Amino acid sequence: GEKDTHKRECECGNFETGDCNSTLTPDSATTHKVYCSVCNDVQAEGVTCEFGDWAHVDGEKDTHKRECECGNVETGDCEFGIVDNEDGTHSEVCGTCEYVKSTVACTFTVVPGQSADLGVGDALEVECICGNHGTLMIGDVNDDGEITLVDVVLILRVAAGMIDESAIDMNVADTTAPADPTNTVDTADAVKVLRFLLAKKNG
Repeated sequence: GEKDTHKRECECGNFETGDCNSTLTPDSATTHKVYCSVCNDVQAEGVTCEFGDWAHVDGEKDTHKRECECGNVETGDCEFGIVDNEDGTHSEVCGTCEYVKSTVACTFTVVPGQSADLGVGDALEVECICGNHGTLMIGDVNDDGEITLVDVVLILRVAAGMIDESAIDMNVADTTAPADPTNTVDTADAVKVLRFLLAKKNG
């Protein structure tokens, strides 16, 4: 008649009593039963599992799991989103278990809808897929914060095929149509930067 007590008896008539414990064991994928591991008395069945927090599965890139005290485990596929780290990089992060799959440098593209009248020395708005925004100076192809003859030489070398486009910031190298997301570079772009420098020098 007592739910939380068990006993054992000796042939002489003596007996010992003890308190039942509550041990959990699965009885389905999402439920468990509660029983005493000493006397095997079942206290409850079909109890809905209470799963803990999702955690990434070690050794697997795209899977996470959460566990119940009874031993049941639920698994799921990671769903990744892009998160701006606010340091010039962004990461692929699972929105459920917060596992970081990768971290890379932000790649910027021209924000659409800017004035077609932008030219060398003007600020060009750029954005990354993570939401990071910034401005670049048109003509400053090495991103050092100023326009110099070095930028002219770099544009000419790219236009001539001597170095790869990845050696310069193509977003601000296309001085002919900087607001156009389709970036192309030729000698005319170098000439425009050179004219800008001469005009600046002559004041």
